[in-house]
Formats: sequence, structure tokens, C-alpha cells
Amino acid sequence: MSVDKTLMTKKYDDYDVSEIAPNVYKINEFNLTTTFLIVGKDRAVTIDCGTGVGDYVAKIREITDLPLTLLVSHAHVDHIGGRWQFDKMSISQKDEPIIKDVTVSARKGYVLLMKFLGFKVRKNKLLHYDKVKKEPKLEYLKEGDEIDLGGKTLVVYETPGHTKGSLSFLLKEDEILFTGDVINPQCLMFLKHATTLSVMKETYRKIAEIKGYKTIWASHLSAPISNDVFQNGFGAIEKAQKRGNRLLPWISFVDYKGYTIIHLANKRK
Repeated sequence: MSVDKTLMTKKYDDYDVSEIAPNVYKINEFNLTTTFLIVGKDRAVTIDCGTGVGDYVAKIREITDLPLTLLVSHAHVDHIGGRWQFDKMSISQKDEPIIKDVTVSARKGYVLLMKFLGFKVRKNKLLHYDKVKKEPKLEYLKEGDEIDLGGKTLVVYETPGHTKGSLSFLLKEDEILFTGDVINPQCLMFLKHATTLSVMKETYRKIAEIKGYKTIWASHLSAPISNDVFQNGFGAIEKAQKRGNRLLPWISFVDYKGYTIIHLANKRK
């Protein structure tokens, strides 16, 4: 989910691509989600592959023809829905159980939800939902793994919270940390595979202690996360651990200086 008003006012009939650092690209998938492409001298990686309702790889090939690797921040529908275009997928083993849930029906349901929430999604006739005829071969990522692209190096960090297997990637040369959905001013912790708030809090502490980044890029956002917003996340977690406003009997939410956490009431601690 995103807090960007622009995603509710401007409709894209193609992927919207912007260069956020030299040979580092943010790709907006028709306001459904955000992926990132990093191009080195020898090869390229994409962090996530979107909901998979367009020809994502074709868009990448307009930028680079280098060998391409798919890295996954976590296995939710809007991050691995496009895996049908890849032979291999690098992911945390802890998120492997989620993959089976990312079906054509789940992808269609996600698009309908985003439209219901007011996001300007691509016209239906331009969307397509190819089935996964053969699941990509899985390669497992773990804490401390390094991925050398030639002049650009990514370091893997395990950052559970939004899912148990959520990963973040530090791009050393450009001092950027890509955090998927772990950090977001509308933080969803009520979904099936989320951890407890205590685990999320430890992850936030871990991210705050990582050396070597100046910028945090999260998914679903059109601008990087500021340090002030990140710090508000700590306040939101602490507030949620003490009390929450009930949306439903089993779901609570809190807001701390604009940072919202929606979480399962029984996973408050």
C-alpha cells in the first residue's frame, strides 16, 4: 500500500521508469507496486518483479541486455507475481511457503483491491495475467550474501517483519538500502505471514545500525524514506505494543506522527 497521492491521480499505460542513481532505476508497475533495476558492468538484477500484469522483462530490455537476475524482497503477490518471466528466483527460504499462494486469481484480486482503494491502475484491456507454466528454480539468499554485478555490489540483510523471510539489499557503491515493504508509512502487519511487533522492532533497530547507506528506498513509494519517517516507525511500534484501535475484533491499528501500523491484535507483543 502507498501513501503517495500521485498514484491516485496519474494513470500510467506503460511502466514508469526513473533513474534514481547512476544505472539504478525505479520502475512503477502501473501504480500497483515498485521494483528496482540495478545495472552493473557485467550483469543486472531486478529487486522484485511486480504483479506480473505487463511485459516487465521487455521494459528492462529497453535499458540493458546484460544477464538478468531476479532478487526477491519478499514473496507477496505484488512482488513475485511476474515470476513467470524468469527461469530463476533468489529468495529467502523462509518465504518459500508463500509462493504457492501467488496465483492468477490472487493477482487479479490484488489489482481489484488497488482499484477499489482509488489507485489509478492501467486499463483492464491492457492487463494480462500469464500463468506460471514452470516455477522458477529457487536460489536461497541469506544474511551477508554479496552479489557482484561489476562495479556495483549488493549485500543481503535478513529483515523479518512484514514477512518472516523479508530481505533488504544494500547497494554499497551508491549507499542505497532497498527495504521492500518492511519500512512503509502504511505498514501492514496483519497479513498471514507477518511476524510479531517485537520482531519488527528488532528489525528496525538492525536497519538503523547498518553502516554504509544514506538513502532508504522502500516499495510502493515515489520518494525515498526520510530518517524522520523511519524514526516515527519506532514510535508506531511502541505505541502498537501498548494499545491499538480495533478495526475488527482481531485487527488493530495505530498512528504515530503519520506512520500507521495495522496489525493482528494477538501479535501485539
